[in-house]
Amino acid sequence: LVPPEAASKYALKLNFLIPYVFFFYLSLYVVSILAAKLADEVNRAKIFSDEILLHMEEGVVVIDNHEKVAFMNDQALRILSLKESHPAIGRKYRDVLPPSLLSLIDPASLFRSPLRGGVRIGNLAVEVITSILWDRDRRRRRRDGEEEPKPVGFGKGVIMILNDVSMREQMEDARRETVKFKVLAEMGAGLAHEVRN
Repeated sequence: LVPPEAASKYALKLNFLIPYVFFFYLSLYVVSILAAKLADEVNRAKIFSDEILLHMEEGVVVIDNHEKVAFMNDQALRILSLKESHPAIGRKYRDVLPPSLLSLIDPASLFRSPLRGGVRIGNLAVEVITSILWDRDRRRRRRDGEEEPKPVGFGKGVIMILNDVSMREQMEDARRETVKFKVLAEMGAGLAHEVRN
């Protein structure tokens, strides 16, 4: 059916094409193995970072660039007196955070530097640090001393660190009381010594 010269021509082309197809499929196989390893590594890093954020002593609240709460760890829920089942994620931060914290989320002020402040939330004294999450390009411009553009919104988002300092205040109050009692005890001992003499 096929003339012998045409068959040898096709055989030559086929012999030339087989190694290319083989190496193409081999490279696809290698890429799929590397992609699976990369996916495992990314997943491991995500689990590790999530564990860090969830188990921090401080409360962490992350607000995305659409002004919605993107993340809140258990400590933040406790400090803000929100129940774990509270649907804070995905809601506007103004609807979730207490009014005392809203003054610490001002993009124009945050553009210059992180805001620090102390607020009372219920019966808790809380130290708050608020900072805008910037992209790498802004950090590079800042490092290189280039002029920065005017602030627009929240950059990539805002992160708030909430530190409950109520226990520290209680310990400082107890220490002051202890110092008072120590002074009174010394005065009493001195007075008793004078009375004896």
